[in-house]
Amino acid sequence: MTIGIAGPVRREPWRGVVVALLGGAIVLVIGLVLLALASNFLVDWLWFGTLGYVSVFWTTIATEAAVFGIVFVATALSVGVNAWFALRASQRRQFLAAPGWPPAAGMTPLDQLRLNRHRLPWRLVIITGASIVAVRPIL
Repeated sequence: MTIGIAGPVRREPWRGVVVALLGGAIVLVIGLVLLALASNFLVDWLWFGTLGYVSVFWTTIATEAAVFGIVFVATALSVGVNAWFALRASQRRQFLAAPGWPPAAGMTPLDQLRLNRHRLPWRLVIITGASIVAVRPIL
């Protein structure tokens, strides 16, 4: 009888490349969005400065920031409260059989999620999702 002692699980060699490419793409997109925002800001600032209306420029910036904050908070609260209600309603219905581990062979990812949904950090998922939804219309 042999005892199978396994070392650390070996990852596929291409997985690191994929993660690096995805990380690079995310950084590139964020950089391009920030560059576009900075260029618009700079052009407007120079134009208003040339006309002698710098105070009008700062008033418009402050107003845009205030509107962004109000819309962000309202949208995030609305989506967050709805998601929280949905989570509470789904937790009342326990339609699952006894969760067992390891999952049986042939289970779909949806079945595995149903078995393990109590392990997910739902508050963090709701807060992150609501924030992303609230910021998305602005970009």
